[in-house]
Amino acid sequence: MSYFENKIIVVFGATGVFGQHVARSLRERGADVRLIVRHADALPSDLRDLPLAELESSRCLQPS
Repeated sequence: MSYFENKIIVVFGATGVFGQHVARSLRERGADVRLIVRHADALPSDLRDLPLAELESSRCLQPS
């Protein structure tokens, strides 16, 4: 049994090389992986079956 098995893990930035690697590794270890991305269309096909939330990039860096 893996430490990550049956745990919900949220990965931010899964469209980048590092984020993709982390998401895949966690899924292989049994984690229930969720993704938060800026551009869902940039997500690789092997990660598109995971639950995801797409940030509205126009609101990401605006000061409050």
